[in-house]
Amino acid sequence: DISVTARNSSGMIPSGYEAAYAQFRVNDSSRKEREQVNGNNTAVTESSDSWLIKGDNFSFSISKNSGTIQNYQYNGKTIIERGPSANFWRGLTENDNAGKTYDRNWQKADGNVKVTDIKITENSLSQKVITVSSVFPDAGNTVQNTVYTVNGNGEIKVSVSVDATKSGMGNFLRIGTAMTLPEGFEDVSWYGNGPVETFNDRKTNGRKGVWNSTVSDMFFPYMKTDDSGNLTDVRWISVKNKSAGTELLIEASGTVEAQALHFTPDDINSTSHVFELTPRKETILGINYGSMGTGTATCGPATLGKYQLPSDKVYSWEYTIVPSASETEENSSILPGDLNDDKKVDITDLSIMALSLVGDRELEGDSLKAADVDKDG
Repeated sequence: DISVTARNSSGMIPSGYEAAYAQFRVNDSSRKEREQVNGNNTAVTESSDSWLIKGDNFSFSISKNSGTIQNYQYNGKTIIERGPSANFWRGLTENDNAGKTYDRNWQKADGNVKVTDIKITENSLSQKVITVSSVFPDAGNTVQNTVYTVNGNGEIKVSVSVDATKSGMGNFLRIGTAMTLPEGFEDVSWYGNGPVETFNDRKTNGRKGVWNSTVSDMFFPYMKTDDSGNLTDVRWISVKNKSAGTELLIEASGTVEAQALHFTPDDINSTSHVFELTPRKETILGINYGSMGTGTATCGPATLGKYQLPSDKVYSWEYTIVPSASETEENSSILPGDLNDDKKVDITDLSIMALSLVGDRELEGDSLKAADVDKDG
């Protein structure tokens, strides 16, 4: 970050007021993906309605009816109740209601899924690979393929592709997946645009960085109930349950959009005003390819074409589910954002360097100093 702030107060401008800022990409060649293959044995057994996957300290099942993870447990504690399941919808905004840039039939499309095939194989690294093929009859038989690659330490790489090219459906409002986390998963951290919500056509109000919030605070009480809390360009997002000493970290292969709320899209769309909403105890965590931009359709043009999600292409995205002990436990093994595993988050991890410039003389002088923006010396 480059930031220019006022050294002294002047008129209506207080000391410290930020007059301008910019962010520049720096060399991020030091960043490495998490590729820690664990050779611990993972057993797979079949029942009448599911496949059970069990490792040394984790277990979960894959439902034959939905093709999704059920009851993911790590060290005997539930991390994911269910999901990731397909999600083609989000809470509407005022601009969405006025626009005609998406197909409203996507709203209920993911509620009717038909699993056509589940294959269990093993790759060259001795990891179990579960491939689920599904179609959505209410969306012109849109096809979704989901591949779960299970590491011996409980990590799961999730690779998703959605193909609606032969469905006859119109544009998507959202393309993504949603997970339901148990009560107590409240503290959120992420590396991406923040600290406020952003959309793909409204990113300039955010900055890339590591941000912290809570699931409750991610929902903004607009005068009329609207979607909120959408995050863009997310490399990782972490949700903690401090009381249980557990944490779910999602690491994207590239970037994704994300959202963590105590509401489902249907909850948000079922009311006109915030006071009518009742937050769920669970956390709904969305890890998405993307959402349609907000546009200005209530009083101007609808969402521009480059920010829409046409159904004439195949969409693919990938991320890794990483369960871990939170920092409240002695055996905390993963620090979100510590991409080179040196037990700290610093410039070798982040592709955007934090740098703030303030003047110790007048700006036209020849002396500037770099500010220690996080006050850690």
